[in-house]
Amino acid sequence: MAVIGHWVASFLLCYLVPQASVTLLCKMAMMSDFTCGFLLLAKVEGVAVFPWYLSTPPAAANATIQYWKESGQWLPGVDETASQGFLGFAALFPMYLDIPYSHSVIGMAIVGLLVAIITWLRYGIGFAYAMAIFLSAISHPILDMFFHDAYVLAGNRAVSRVTVNFWQIYYMEPVAFLLECFLAYGGYRLWWSTRDDS
Repeated sequence: MAVIGHWVASFLLCYLVPQASVTLLCKMAMMSDFTCGFLLLAKVEGVAVFPWYLSTPPAAANATIQYWKESGQWLPGVDETASQGFLGFAALFPMYLDIPYSHSVIGMAIVGLLVAIITWLRYGIGFAYAMAIFLSAISHPILDMFFHDAYVLAGNRAVSRVTVNFWQIYYMEPVAFLLECFLAYGGYRLWWSTRDDS
């Protein structure tokens, strides 16, 4: 799932907990991608790209594949090499993802819990608000499981990887785009219905 579809959980939680900040919860829903950026720069997580315009994978992609095979992170029958017809995620340029911390439920549960505690200490928020922060953070990897690799536990991608591979279905880009727009708009309208008209 890309950006706006993730906000559906935030809008729903703001509908259920009206005192919650929709801005904070939308940011918490995107915390997984924000964290991913830092972990990619720190080389804790990895991505190996294989753009459609190249006839063979770049050396870095081949090195990543070799490392995964040697460390037991390669998933036979799921991960395919270029010679086997790997095409990556159809809605994106082809890539191999190794994001088992930022896109794990347990990783975002830790981040959500920390932000909830800090917000409680700083602003004295209630339990429902704190739970909304926590649930908004873990909603990202849970929703991602329908679209691309996401994880329940942090660590080895071969152990707790879960995906329905919606992005692997060819010609799915228009459907995925419409689905995200529908989810975001539906959640927004639900949240907006709690706002005072005055």
